[in-house]
Amino acid sequence: MDINITSEIIKVIDIEMRGFSLLREHIDSSVKSAVETIFSCRGKVILTGMGKSGLVAKKIASTMSSVETPAIFLHPAEGMHGDLGIIAAKDVVIAIGKSGESSELNGVLPSIKSVGAKIIGIMGVGNSTLARYSGEAL
Repeated sequence: MDINITSEIIKVIDIEMRGFSLLREHIDSSVKSAVETIFSCRGKVILTGMGKSGLVAKKIASTMSSVETPAIFLHPAEGMHGDLGIIAAKDVVIAIGKSGESSELNGVLPSIKSVGAKIIGIMGVGNSTLARYSGEAL
């Protein structure tokens, strides 16, 4: 093998460290507000997202449940077909979408809003539909 595995591992760690440095620069009042919203949630935390964002949402829901924060994943397509009944006004919904324009995710946002649940959006496009529906947009 011509690859220096130790060197490659160090490269990956360096890339991740740069990523954390960039992330650190974007910690602002919206992040603080989102954390406070989750901390003060008296219902459950519901995570949702499509595709890769949905996989990330599932993992976050699983991790939150492991640390005694009641959390569940809601597939937005299933939400459009009846599963929105799990959402109550006391819940917090964390919606994740790279563009913030997934038709499935955006299809459930009006119903989530009408129930009165708080929406935290995590997206890559700040002027997206998801951002507009979010109380906190990250």
